[in-house]
Amino acid sequence: MSIEYLKDQLLEAIKLQTPDIKESDIQIVLTVLAIWDVGATQFMREAAEKAGIHNERLMLAFESEVAALWCALHYKSDFEQLIGSRYIVIDLGGGTADITVHERPSDNAIKLIHQPSGGAWGGVKVDEQFYQYLEKVLGNGVIEELRKNNLDDYYKLLRTFESKKRVDSIISARLTLTLPHALLKITKDKRKQTDQSGETKGDRIMIDPATVKGWFDIVVEPLIKQLNHLMKKDVVADIETIMLVGGFAECKYVQKRLKEELKNRKLIVPPEAVSVIAVYKSVSENPKYITGIGCTRIGTLWIENNKDIPLHMQEKEVTFMFGNTEIFVYVKQTETGREERLTLDCL
Repeated sequence: MSIEYLKDQLLEAIKLQTPDIKESDIQIVLTVLAIWDVGATQFMREAAEKAGIHNERLMLAFESEVAALWCALHYKSDFEQLIGSRYIVIDLGGGTADITVHERPSDNAIKLIHQPSGGAWGGVKVDEQFYQYLEKVLGNGVIEELRKNNLDDYYKLLRTFESKKRVDSIISARLTLTLPHALLKITKDKRKQTDQSGETKGDRIMIDPATVKGWFDIVVEPLIKQLNHLMKKDVVADIETIMLVGGFAECKYVQKRLKEELKNRKLIVPPEAVSVIAVYKSVSENPKYITGIGCTRIGTLWIENNKDIPLHMQEKEVTFMFGNTEIFVYVKQTETGREERLTLDCL
């Protein structure tokens, strides 16, 4: 069901740019975790076929290999030196950490030379610890009630913590968060005393850095243990370069811990290259969610991010201009002045 939805959204976006294209002209690449076994990978292939993607147009690829190829294309200065050598890719996503060992025999080839490994050591585990902590401090069930009844505030809280996870001071200073009004209202009925190190003051909660560090170490420690085990293998022992990719790879604490543990090896963390701005139309007067009935994507803009500024500190200005039968969308990178434009024909 999810694959079918993604496929339909992709086709819809492509046809906006190339109306005459046929679905049979498109090769679909579906990424999977390298640590999956044959059964799990086959399950994904069968799910894709049930979603309407014919086997002859379907290609399965390891996420870590795709990330490595993308980095090689966009950050040639860092990766040209890897031609003819071996390196490790650590793909840190939301749910898992995927560790693979690659060799680059030529410019456009990647060879897997060791059995992939990893585990459930993604950023979501840190989020779970954060929510469990809030429930201990504010009251059992408050987060689930917030999610069910105030989805806007739930996602606002999630985004706020996500941005905090990436900054340098996440485990060196007290973490202070502003709680959504709806959560404070729910808490009034469920609040209880606790011996946790966090405290609330008005609409804010302050959490001791040692507590926050403990959340991260739940995933960082087993990751480091697995890397140390891997480094003892003969095929890996002399590798000097490690590539860190994925959303959770942007966390500064994770980067710091890995650099400390891998002192004699070079750690490469490619920044996000582009931001994607999606434009939607809706039949509702005041739509809230892009998944709502009658809400359809009508265009997509890509704008290059500034490699010298952390992603969470970059800002984009989006401007709409309406013509007779056209909509003009302008996206501007405020730090660099770079601008991209999109014209949508409404006929």
